[in-house]
Amino acid sequence: MAITRATSNLVISYVRQVVRSKVDPGQYLAEMGLIEAEEKRAGEMAGE
Repeated sequence: MAITRATSNLVISYVRQVVRSKVDPGQYLAEMGLIEAEEKRAGEMAGE
């Protein structure tokens, strides 16, 4: 992972589905607390 080398911007992305099968995000995203933030943002965008 190159997170420690980012100096100004860092873009993180992950696949949610592969050929009709859901995929769990990597452990590093969960350890950084990014999964909960993404789920919250997705809920807000959906109007929940």
